[in-house]
Amino acid sequence: MCFGGTGKKAWRCIATLTSKVLNTVDGKITFSIKMGGDIEKGTYTIEGGAPTFVPAE
Repeated sequence: MCFGGTGKKAWRCIATLTSKVLNTVDGKITFSIKMGGDIEKGTYTIEGGAPTFVPAE
């Protein structure tokens, strides 16, 4: 998960999308994220238009 702001904080872990609801009329998807296991904290950089995780030291 990449968080906005100037700090570019990020978490890396196993996550599962649950409670998915597709509303075709409004064109919206609603879901919950269930975090599992250990969360590795760090930051991210944007390379080639995609985020790259950088572990904290």
